[in-house]
Amino acid sequence: MIDWLALWRDIAIVLAWIVVVIFIISGAEDLIYDIGLYCWKIIKRLRFRSRPRLTLNKLRSRVQQRIAVFVPTWEEANVIGLMVENLIKTVEYRNFYIFIGTYPNDLETIRAIDQIAAKHPNVVKIINAHLGPTTKADCLNAIYQYMREYETTNKIDFDIVVMHDAEDVVHPYSLLLYNYLLPRVDAIQIPILPLPISHSKLVHWSYADEFAENHMKDMIVREHIKGLVPFAGVGTGFSRRAFLMLEKQNQGKMFNSSSLTEDYSFGNTINKAGLKSIFVNVVLDDEKPKSIFTPLYRRSGFIANWSYFPQNFSRAIRQKTRWVFGISIQEWEFSGWKGNAYIKLSLFKDRKTFLTLIAALVAYIVLIYVIISELGARGYISLQLHPIIFKGTLLYTLVLIATVIMLIRIIERFVFVTAIYGVIAGLLSIPRLIFNNFLNGIATFNAFIQYVAIRLHRKEVLWDKTEHREGVGVMPSNATTYISMVKSRHTETKTDENLFEAIKKWDSKKIIEIIESLPQDASGIDQEKTIAALYRLAESEDYTMRASVSKVVGYLNWAVLHPIAINLLYDKEWVVRANAAKSLLRFPDLEATLNKISKKEDEYAWEIFIKVLEQDTSAHDQITKLLNCDGLEPSIKKMFEKSVLLSGLVV
Repeated sequence: MIDWLALWRDIAIVLAWIVVVIFIISGAEDLIYDIGLYCWKIIKRLRFRSRPRLTLNKLRSRVQQRIAVFVPTWEEANVIGLMVENLIKTVEYRNFYIFIGTYPNDLETIRAIDQIAAKHPNVVKIINAHLGPTTKADCLNAIYQYMREYETTNKIDFDIVVMHDAEDVVHPYSLLLYNYLLPRVDAIQIPILPLPISHSKLVHWSYADEFAENHMKDMIVREHIKGLVPFAGVGTGFSRRAFLMLEKQNQGKMFNSSSLTEDYSFGNTINKAGLKSIFVNVVLDDEKPKSIFTPLYRRSGFIANWSYFPQNFSRAIRQKTRWVFGISIQEWEFSGWKGNAYIKLSLFKDRKTFLTLIAALVAYIVLIYVIISELGARGYISLQLHPIIFKGTLLYTLVLIATVIMLIRIIERFVFVTAIYGVIAGLLSIPRLIFNNFLNGIATFNAFIQYVAIRLHRKEVLWDKTEHREGVGVMPSNATTYISMVKSRHTETKTDENLFEAIKKWDSKKIIEIIESLPQDASGIDQEKTIAALYRLAESEDYTMRASVSKVVGYLNWAVLHPIAINLLYDKEWVVRANAAKSLLRFPDLEATLNKISKKEDEYAWEIFIKVLEQDTSAHDQITKLLNCDGLEPSIKKMFEKSVLLSGLVV
């Protein structure tokens, strides 16, 4: 006869050992990230204390590059219109186009896009060649191919590609941030956060708790240890040079159309190509908080992407199942464990989720067994279960260690949720852990079942898209104001007399306003005096003045201003060098420009000019001719040796 109590005891002991070992291994890895974050904070405070912080003024001083915003959709008629309207009205940027991808059998979304495009000429509709839904990656590939055709037809180039979803609340300064940092780096991810709503919405807050810790700690550490920086698929910006390099490697297909988490997969692709990805968690220094306890969601200078997340249990299960399937299982199958120790540490963090989330569910079973056993031993209930944990045993010691690790995790969760959402949200995140574990455990189990079914029956992977029933929110910061289309140049007529008067008074704001409204044809101004003024302003100690001049010389495109652009290419400020490099491409004689730059070997000047050239596909034909002609200066060839993309143009 079976001794059921003994059997239950043996099963409980085995499960307890499995759970405690998984928890300790996972907790030890989490502690590495904890230590890494606080070490970085100390280093940052000691090493970069005197370095000026990023400001809105600095973001605005960068010449606006042309941005393509990709928005893949499937059955998004209810949200796409409001999302695009909000983006156009609130984002402080002018030079951008929105490419919205959809499917021929999604007529309601097509009609919604047509209505928006009729109002806004910078909205472009793309209809996929396939019936939907395919995968999000397939939709993105279709958008990218159409963008390439759009460039050819309209004889323009896009410098930056930004990814968003149809329910996003786009931060007013996010495009300025991408514009400022690209192409200095190749890819940027900003924090993605759920909007603060009623605390009764447990499902929505389960996302907020996890994203707060992930984006305030894990992603920061990943970047600084040069690990894998995963992309979220929204709030992500890419330099055009990154896309051009990957296009050559992948025959024009940017995204893995077989992947359910194309964003994470693309992060892996970017990393393998040797391109630089960064996670930017920044609060602009323009606005000082009223209190050190002011949560980040109330600060307009905290640049993050916000949205509503599912508030329904079943929809959350579907979405999280897709995430676990794509990141922990499918990507493991696609890419294995390639990379250095830091990359493997990042991969371990992502893939351990599959085990830790199931272990969390099993832990509750063990906990229930222990509670019933204790209640029976103390005579509170009649059921007498055998105890499984005894003081002084190895299992007892490991349980204590796991408990301490769990307490650290609870404290960390409280700290990061509080930083973004406030103390009340931070305190409520502690009891929400039980609900979060239950939700994530079910999603993980579903992901495993789904994977087995797909592999056994060889099913096609389709886009299991999350329905956005909650609509589109608004920026949570009260300080954010609505602004209409911001012009890239001041259009109010100013005379050179206004300029000279402003220079006498040294009204920098007025000077910048005037020089950025100078007419290209020099009509109505004393060109000789204006040129002399620009030469003087180019030597100003104010970097915003030099940045403005470096923008203006490219727009005016007067040959006599070419030396200014050359000199400013060697400026100590990144934004000035970047503007000057962009301006130099507007002057007609590229070979003469290259000759002058190559004569002075400056790694910072060379780097930005080469990257700007790599971005500009319209210049590639001219560069090809230069690199393959006889008698080219050796110094120019040396410059191009640093570019994988352009050195490949040599026949």
